[in-house]
Amino acid sequence: MKKSGEIRERLNQLRKEMEKEGVDTLMIPTADYHNSEYAAEYFAARKYYSGFTGSAGTLIVSKDWAGLWTDGRYWIQAEREMKDTGIALMKMAEPGVPDTGEYLEQTMKDGEVLGFDGRCVSYEEGHRLKKALKAHGVQVSAKKDLAGKAWKHRSELPCHPMFVLEEKYVGESSVSKVRRLREALGRNGAQNLVITKLDDIMWLTNLRGADVDYNPVALSYAVVTPADVHLFVQPEEVTDQVRTYCRETGITLHDYADFESFLEEMTFVGGVSMDPGQVSYRIFSLVKKRCELADVPVIREACPIELMKAVKNATEIRNTKEIYLEDSVKVTDFIFWLTHKADLTKESELSAAQYLDHLRVWSQRSADALRSVQTGAGAARAGGNAARGFRRHLYPRHHGRHPHDSTRPGHRGDAQELHADSCGQSEPAARGVPVRLQGNQSRHSLPGAALGDRFGL
Repeated sequence: MKKSGEIRERLNQLRKEMEKEGVDTLMIPTADYHNSEYAAEYFAARKYYSGFTGSAGTLIVSKDWAGLWTDGRYWIQAEREMKDTGIALMKMAEPGVPDTGEYLEQTMKDGEVLGFDGRCVSYEEGHRLKKALKAHGVQVSAKKDLAGKAWKHRSELPCHPMFVLEEKYVGESSVSKVRRLREALGRNGAQNLVITKLDDIMWLTNLRGADVDYNPVALSYAVVTPADVHLFVQPEEVTDQVRTYCRETGITLHDYADFESFLEEMTFVGGVSMDPGQVSYRIFSLVKKRCELADVPVIREACPIELMKAVKNATEIRNTKEIYLEDSVKVTDFIFWLTHKADLTKESELSAAQYLDHLRVWSQRSADALRSVQTGAGAARAGGNAARGFRRHLYPRHHGRHPHDSTRPGHRGDAQELHADSCGQSEPAARGVPVRLQGNQSRHSLPGAALGDRFGL
């Protein structure tokens, strides 16, 4: 098989890089540098080396073995996509199957080295692994991107123009948010904050981008000190509007690529707050070392922005109501079409979903209202534009006439495959369409046949 042969060759090249760097086992998670739910193609190392295209999983590669850990949603898909690659499928949560940490503890030997890209693993997880493996004489190396070294024709970092979300849509200026943030930090004994979570940064600065699917965010880092706000973004994303806004708002712009070198030269005055569950192992370790040199404490806590953005102001509440009211009108139009006009013998779930998207033609006011709430409660389900913002967790896509749904064990369909997004509902259920279930059929196992066969209409 051509694909399986390519995967084997990629693993061979990866193992050569591992040998050069003295790494015995390499862990490749599904993650970017910011712990985002969706990772762009630039960060799709696990997919490149395994052939598995699902949205969740961890690949572990050693000298003579490779295994992929993923959950029950993807077992059939993973088995098909990794056939003849030599990669073992580790079915998470099945009896007798260790998790990744347990496997590493059970198999790695005294004197060996575990490698991973420290930018793609949280400090919390990396520190736990380091502590557990140290007891077995195993070291951790997190400084190099070995997967990237052996990766041919890797995609570029996603890079799209940023824009400013006006105060009339968000209800509070960035200056006011920063002031409140500093007050919250002070109550916890911190004077500085390192932020790597993208929606937190966007909320604080009232900026938006389009670098992550279904989320209006730009790849970025931020450091808040008692006197300054430092924002690190790709220079190509900074428009004249954004540059002028940052200058007027007191936000100092830096190159995204310079973040680590900035931290290496930073002398912190006062405690530094970081969330070990969000900040990467590499960044957290670097800041921790700088704090030790400056004799200031590292305050390990959830980022205060999480609670701040959870409390919606009057403008955000109004915009949320308006956008859902307008969307409800479109859903009502869709239900009327489905029940009175559509020929259900000819329509499929896919064509119906496409028609609903067609109905959702937003006015500029609606698009602006949506953007105002996207980095709060609606961030996970909103895209870089309004039309994408309301696509639900499981969206039908045409993949030819494969008689199965690769993400649902036991499911048999025709030309559609349901894919994971972020809301946890099947498309018909999420859109308010009545669904008739038969026998032990679940809402997630509806076959991809004509709508008339599955809806009681």
